[in-house]
Amino acid sequence: WAEFKELFFLQFFPRAEQERLKREYHFIRQTDTETSMEFMQRFLLIAGFLGATAGTAEEQAKNFQWGLRKSTLNHLMCIPFTDVAQVANAARTYEILHERDDDDAERPDKRQKSGEAVVTTTAATTTTLPTTTGVPVMGVTIETGVSSPTDLSIL
Repeated sequence: WAEFKELFFLQFFPRAEQERLKREYHFIRQTDTETSMEFMQRFLLIAGFLGATAGTAEEQAKNFQWGLRKSTLNHLMCIPFTDVAQVANAARTYEILHERDDDDAERPDKRQKSGEAVVTTTAATTTTLPTTTGVPVMGVTIETGVSSPTDLSIL
């Protein structure tokens, strides 16, 4: 089987291409537009072509980890992983959390429309909601537009 594999690779997978993939494997980096999952697919494709030359599962995990985008790598650098899937899962978790942080920073508070400060108060009194059927409700959160602190009602 080993001889057949060697002949097959030489016939359909030239040595120059094998050497190019070895170099790419050792210097592979996640691009700015790639998610960690897309990077993992590209990484595993190359590692699959290299076979045993790609190293043990732990060596592959380390190579994959060091190829991650710098912002992701900084958060995973001190964590030991035993395989590429563990690294990819940790990287994806970081990306999801990081996306949420970015979304929160970019999304302005939609309640603030006219430049007035919005103060949310909790009333501990019985309040009738105007949009319902007039049923009294206890402990409802009421949002009030306030333009100055003196406009606040004292409870």
